[in-house]
Amino acid sequence: MEEFPRESFHQIVSQDPEVFHRLSADGYYDCAQMISEAVRQGASPWAISFGRGKEIPADVLHDLGCIMRHNPGTRGAVWSMVMWASASELGYVPSTISLARNLIMSDLYLAIAQMGKAEARFRQLVARGKDPNALMVEGQWLFKQGRFEAAVAMLQRALKAGSSGFEWKWTCLLWLGRAFLKLGRTEKATEVFEPLAEFGYVDANVELAKLLRTTDPDRAQQHMYIAGCRGSTEMFTFLSEMALEAALATQATDTRSSKESRRWAVEWSRLANWRADY
Repeated sequence: MEEFPRESFHQIVSQDPEVFHRLSADGYYDCAQMISEAVRQGASPWAISFGRGKEIPADVLHDLGCIMRHNPGTRGAVWSMVMWASASELGYVPSTISLARNLIMSDLYLAIAQMGKAEARFRQLVARGKDPNALMVEGQWLFKQGRFEAAVAMLQRALKAGSSGFEWKWTCLLWLGRAFLKLGRTEKATEVFEPLAEFGYVDANVELAKLLRTTDPDRAQQHMYIAGCRGSTEMFTFLSEMALEAALATQATDTRSSKESRRWAVEWSRLANWRADY
């Protein structure tokens, strides 16, 4: 655990105290140290057990998995799977779903033998059809398999099954829009993305920017700018490219406009690469 200092736990917990409320930052860190030591001494990393009276509650294990996901680097991702797998073994549904999603998005679903039991529990949740978060994750898996019609159907099932406990509703809508795009149903995709963008979901701005770039450049640029200001700095690269295209298109007919577009191309490029300047 040397790569995860105690201070990093304090920082992560302080950023989201309503989520990480079961223990203090030091309490979470001490539990992580216990788990690390148990694994070092030979305990199975996928079903951590300390004996009667010393067990770490499943919801705390789940929190630890989320904290580890906030830590940068591959090691954080591995430790999050350790925590979630152990909590899933104890029957904690959120960990089963989070673990399955992590495996799917990492292209590791059905690829790690030790994850078989947790994956089977996830498939049972999907088969029951009552947990919208599980259905959403299944929709993501279908999307990544290239089964876009099936993904649309599954994501729509998740939205219909959704309730106040549908934690990933906005993510579900985003992936539904992406599935519509893959099927060439651009109007449907736009109908999904636009409310998300208005709500402040930056990934929807990114999708709309790409979708509208050739058909409605002005609106595309608006979405690029919003997304760039909200952290998707690669959008400034697209703005720079569009400004350069405008400069080339007008260089023979409107020198002044062409120069102005080139100036903007340079400015957008600087914003896209601002980290290099510091």
